[in-house]
Amino acid sequence: MISANHYKRKQKMNNTLFKALVLTVLICQSSWAQDKSPYYGYFPSKIGSEWKQLQHNIIGFAIDIPSTWTFGIKGQPPTAAALLYPESMNLAQFSAEYGHLEIGTLPMKGISLTEAAGYTLKGMRQGHPNLVMIEEPKEQNIAGMPTITFSFSWLSKTGFTLIEKVRLLEEKGVIYSLTIRATQRAIDTNGTLYDKILSAFTSVDRKY
Repeated sequence: MISANHYKRKQKMNNTLFKALVLTVLICQSSWAQDKSPYYGYFPSKIGSEWKQLQHNIIGFAIDIPSTWTFGIKGQPPTAAALLYPESMNLAQFSAEYGHLEIGTLPMKGISLTEAAGYTLKGMRQGHPNLVMIEEPKEQNIAGMPTITFSFSWLSKTGFTLIEKVRLLEEKGVIYSLTIRATQRAIDTNGTLYDKILSAFTSVDRKY
């Protein structure tokens, strides 16, 4: 027959073991939280209080955008792309003022920027048979970085003509695609802003 004292000692031991287990789990969770970076984050911008810096740790970039802008993700890694646009913009519906920026990476490894431009245009022509070239791919040096730029337009099913201005650049073995996708009216109105945003682009090490 088990005595009351023996039962109390056993109960106390079980409580001690349980508390130790809970403490161990909490410590591990804290360690995991410190080691794992968030998918993205907003930080103060050096441009000013009306701007914010977006850092995306999956695609691997940081960029400054106006404080009234937001972003969404299109697709899945490794071909996921970030869409940057004003919070008031409805990306699901084309309009005369439609416009956004897209930042993504090309999954192919060991190719040149010229080859990357060819692959990009081939894919776009398959999706838009009515594509019209505005500017053929050409090499440029933007902010001291070798870059290939080109532009084209295509007609949407709702009758709006979209213009795409593409920049391809390579950093740390990764080819990034920076695109302005907008109507002519949006480019006439916001072209300077679009260029200012893209000029703030920097690559960051991908955490995932």
